[in-house]
Amino acid sequence: MIRSGLLFVMAFIYALNGARMAIDPEGWYAHTPGVSGTGPFNNHFITDIGFIYLTVAFAFAYAAIRPAQTKALLIFAALWPLLHALFHLSEWMHHGLPDGLALWTESLGVILPSALGAILAATPLKPAPQE
Repeated sequence: MIRSGLLFVMAFIYALNGARMAIDPEGWYAHTPGVSGTGPFNNHFITDIGFIYLTVAFAFAYAAIRPAQTKALLIFAALWPLLHALFHLSEWMHHGLPDGLALWTESLGVILPSALGAILAATPLKPAPQE
């Protein structure tokens, strides 16, 4: 029950971010702290990444609904966010921590959700009760 709830929370977070990126890439770029410091606005790139977030959101939601049939799907759903977070951490190691609100945005919006997704993917499922 808790696991499914966390998976739905993950799906919701990723869906909100992905939808914002896909529907309003310029607004996402302008209002997400730290993003504009990573390079110039690129509508195509931001929209593409928004679609990745939406795909991951769908996979997390489906894994919450059908946990026994979706262990492999959950592992793959957690993989892109984890690689994304590791890239951010490597940037921190090379360039230092981001300033102010950007640090919170990356920590709470990239690092923490990816860690939670990886933990959920790595945690064995409990067998379903026999009827």
